[in-house]
Amino acid sequence: MAEYREIQGAAVQSLASSTGTIEGQIWYDNVNGVFKLEAATISGAWATGGVYPTNSTTMSGAGTQTAAIAFGGRVNPGPNGPTNISATYDGSSWTATPPINTSRRDAGSAKNGSQTAALMIAGYISTETNACEEYNGSTWTSVNNYPVSAREHDQGTGIQTSALCSAGYTGSYITTTCTYDGTSWTALGAPSDMNSARFAGTTSGTEAAAVMFAGTGAAGNIETWDGSTWSEEAATFNTPRNAGGSAGTSIDAVFFGGETPGPTASNATETWDGTSFATTANMTTGRYSMACNGTASAALSTGGSGGGQNATEEFTGAGAPETRTITTT
Repeated sequence: MAEYREIQGAAVQSLASSTGTIEGQIWYDNVNGVFKLEAATISGAWATGGVYPTNSTTMSGAGTQTAAIAFGGRVNPGPNGPTNISATYDGSSWTATPPINTSRRDAGSAKNGSQTAALMIAGYISTETNACEEYNGSTWTSVNNYPVSAREHDQGTGIQTSALCSAGYTGSYITTTCTYDGTSWTALGAPSDMNSARFAGTTSGTEAAAVMFAGTGAAGNIETWDGSTWSEEAATFNTPRNAGGSAGTSIDAVFFGGETPGPTASNATETWDGTSFATTANMTTGRYSMACNGTASAALSTGGSGGGQNATEEFTGAGAPETRTITTT
């Protein structure tokens, strides 16, 4: 029988961690005294993460699965007023950070930003607001206001210095699209407005290429953004719902949770390849109006209504690297 060295062209390495390993590699973890294998997941899967500091819903989020920040929202259940809570996540636990300046819920965010460069966009205080704040890793600072009507449930994506925000609610559903360059907002106007007025959708991607999933007023409707205009897509969800979460790019995203008619909290999860949706592993707990961020292969869902509250769930997409411990039975 061929030995591992003959098959791989090298002996089993002794490593202190999985840093630098590649798919198919076996190594000896000299910290824990076990052999490990860098495999690939066969299908998508959700796993339980750290507990968020409070039972919260309608929060905003940014960052990656292992370096995230969540902020704002409201305590769930009651009192129903908005909060100023902010916390960061290291892949296993949450740590309280300085609070936002103005308590609010249902704010937009530059969800691809980092936990040291976050952007909070508009939201609801005791009425809709157009106030915005930036986080630099130690403090929240008020910055230029959103350039059009105060709104809530607006849908943001991108990073702190290159953000996109569209739709929302300000007494009625709206279609406006605005961009942010790290200092100033620009209201683009027609023909950059969305085709369908909506709120409580979810957007993923960048300022130049994004996708918006669902939203009240446009349930089941998907629109993609090419940097100048929104286009309606023919694709529909396998499980229609609103107020879900998403992560990824305009052509490689995951859409999860949400609220179905009833209302009922959904745990459905679907992947998006730029053309169509495919069903993958359900969330452990159905929820909607959660904070969300990450990528299609490594997404994070935090808090939410309908059962999520202070729970964090981590999604690993099909084919993503997975470290396994080798055991004998």
